[in-house]
Amino acid sequence: GTAVLARSQALMERIEGSSKLELLSDSAADRRSGIVTFAHRSLPSASLHEQLMDQQIICANRGGGVRFSAHFYTEMELLEQAVTAAENCR
Repeated sequence: GTAVLARSQALMERIEGSSKLELLSDSAADRRSGIVTFAHRSLPSASLHEQLMDQQIICANRGGGVRFSAHFYTEMELLEQAVTAAENCR
């Protein structure tokens, strides 16, 4: 419950603060689910998804963007690394 929501909230705030990424999730609705969907501002989502998967970053190509699931066993540090990796995709 709360650990997942804290992670998804932190993840959404990190993405919202990024100049390269755009949060697609409705933060009100997704806060309950622990799923965060976002897009890269200058890269197609299919390409972003492929590059992240190549780096062993598990995500899904869904809803017009890339979806991360912030599970309770996912460390915040790994979520941070995943967002940074997304920002660095070309």
